[in-house]
Amino acid sequence: MNHIRNLRYSVSLLFSGCVLLFATTLFTGCVNNEYIVDDIRTDQDNSYTDQKKYPVFFSPRIETNFTKSNDIPFPAGKKAQIFAFVNDKYNTFLDAPVYDCKTAGTFAGTGIMYLPYGNYNFYGISLLTDSLPLEFISNEATGLKNGIDYIWGSITDQEINSPTNTFPITFYHKASQVCFTIVNKEETEGIKEIYDTSNIGVPPPTTDSKWSLSTGIISQITATPSDTASGSSLNISGLTLSTIFLPYNSSDSCIVNLNCITTNNTDLKAKVSVPIPSGGYVSGYSYNYDITYTGGDSIVMGDVLVAPWKEIIEPDVTVP
Repeated sequence: MNHIRNLRYSVSLLFSGCVLLFATTLFTGCVNNEYIVDDIRTDQDNSYTDQKKYPVFFSPRIETNFTKSNDIPFPAGKKAQIFAFVNDKYNTFLDAPVYDCKTAGTFAGTGIMYLPYGNYNFYGISLLTDSLPLEFISNEATGLKNGIDYIWGSITDQEINSPTNTFPITFYHKASQVCFTIVNKEETEGIKEIYDTSNIGVPPPTTDSKWSLSTGIISQITATPSDTASGSSLNISGLTLSTIFLPYNSSDSCIVNLNCITTNNTDLKAKVSVPIPSGGYVSGYSYNYDITYTGGDSIVMGDVLVAPWKEIIEPDVTVP
């Protein structure tokens, strides 16, 4: 998307007390914040800075289903950043405050957007954490990591026409997710608990994974999964395991290392080969598998089902 090119910014872990200046120069905010914008207002006169500006608020929600039939309020305690562009101008970036979600479904706090009357396109990003350590260069962010729930939303052709303006914005999951459900086939013996030492051998992140600000898509890489017992951790809820990772494709299967205990109080360790779906793991989709335990040391991997994104409670993620 041409009107976002040449945008460059970096945001550190701390946002409070920052003053966001408008983009005609190279500038830095206070308290460890830095925004860098190069030559992004070359086609517009300087009248913007002389116009009266009005606060802009957003009512955020998160889509949980790739079929777009379900959503939940944006969770409290997390941050998001909203970028504003004039919708009929190229190379025009006006503001990008960081919003706190103090109450679920409501943005307020450290950053408030101020814009004059006009029509705008808005793009939002979040890591569903209390920080936003990202850098976008020419419309793309790199340095992405497995285990982070990258979400993105947009709302376009919106008019600022009153002293108070609030717009709904829906965020979408943009990493990939896999979920595994343990199914016990036998009534006399089954898996009763999954240990947190279980893991999955997804490929490590590379610089080829890029997040687009204009489309929200995280690019898919071609990589080889790991088959070692030191893969990425899995979130465990009962007999369901899940993880979030960067989209990839591979000709090799992915390996899940299961560490469990059975109803007979026997420890069970199993290495399960997970077939990669046709086309690989794609940005924004969740892939569900059944793993059937048939007794003894026998475990059978089922077919993959592309399914609604599961909102599984995960531990807080610290992002360096």
